[in-house]
Amino acid sequence: MEADVNFFGVRRLVAAFFLRRLRFATARLRLGIGASFLVVWGVCCLACVHKMEADVNVDTGPNGRKEAKVRRVQFDDQPFVAAGHENPADPGVWKKVLFKKDELQVGRIQMVNWAKLPVGRTFAAHYHEDMQEMFIVVSGEARIRVDGVESELRRGDTILIDAREVHEMWNGGAEDVEYLAIGIAGGADGRTIVVDGQ
Repeated sequence: MEADVNFFGVRRLVAAFFLRRLRFATARLRLGIGASFLVVWGVCCLACVHKMEADVNVDTGPNGRKEAKVRRVQFDDQPFVAAGHENPADPGVWKKVLFKKDELQVGRIQMVNWAKLPVGRTFAAHYHEDMQEMFIVVSGEARIRVDGVESELRRGDTILIDAREVHEMWNGGAEDVEYLAIGIAGGADGRTIVVDGQ
C-alpha cells in the first residue's frame, strides 16, 4: 500500500507542476499549442489521480457492492483546535473537526433535522439513493448498523453514512436519544428506500 501512496504522491506533484505552468501561461495570455497541451495533460493527470484514489478507497465484497467503511468520530477522541478565523496563539473560539470537505459528498443540503429516538425504539432499515447522511448525537446512547457494521454512539459522537449504505439505529438505553441528522443529496433529492427483512 505504501508504494501506492508514493505513486499517488508523484502523480499529484506532476499534476501540480503542470497546473502551475498552466496558470503562468494563462496569466501571460500565451495560449499557444504548448499551453493547450499543458491544459489537456494537466486535466488528464488530475482526473487519473482522482480516479485511482477513488478506486483505492472503495472496497467491494463478494457481491460486488461497496463494503461499508464506518466513519465514526468519537467526541472524546477529537481535540479542540483554534477556529480558522482565530489567532492560533490566543483563540476566542475552539472547534472539533468532525469531517473535512473531501469526506463529504458533493451536492446540496437536503435536510437538517433534530431527531428523537425514544427508549426501546428502532428506526426502519433503509438507504438513500444519492444522499449522504451525518448523525451527531446530542444526548443518550444508541447502537447503529451501517451495511452490517455495528457501532455504539454516545453524546457528541458523529457518524457519516454514504449514499446506498443500509442503516438502522436503535435505542436500548434508559433515555431518549436526540441527534442532528444532516443530509447532502447528489441530485435525486435523497430518495429513501426501506429495506425489508433487515
